[in-house]
Amino acid sequence: MPTYPMLEYLWIVPLLPLLGRPVTGLFGAKWPNKIVNSVAIGSTGLSFLCALEAVREFSSQASCSSTRNSSLGLRRGIFRAGFDLQMDQLTVVMVLVVTGVGWPFTSTRPDTWRMRAGTTDSFSYLNLFMFFMLILGWRQITCCCSLVGRA
Repeated sequence: MPTYPMLEYLWIVPLLPLLGRPVTGLFGAKWPNKIVNSVAIGSTGLSFLCALEAVREFSSQASCSSTRNSSLGLRRGIFRAGFDLQMDQLTVVMVLVVTGVGWPFTSTRPDTWRMRAGTTDSFSYLNLFMFFMLILGWRQITCCCSLVGRA
């Protein structure tokens, strides 16, 4: 088991709001508002908790000036696709700002917009917006696709 598990799986932080988007968008009209609200608030809240844990792990390292990389990859035969996220001090601030503001904003929405039509659409767009803000907030993202020769 890795010493810093959340830093190894940083991709979970932006993935949670992204997964909340199709659930609230596709099933929002069919499901009761309580379930849609719970999914939207839960996905952003879990993202905030994961961000807090990643920041805690990052700050407990011996040197906070260092960077940590997290990789998510797919390898099939000779094709390899990878997605790397890097955590540094600037990324810590941006991730905490986006998740720290997005989660309370999502939590207050059901009460504020209770009578407004299309609440589920606004939840799904808010989750998508949080995903893109988290991706924009990451200072270093590396995406690569390559064909690897067989040895």
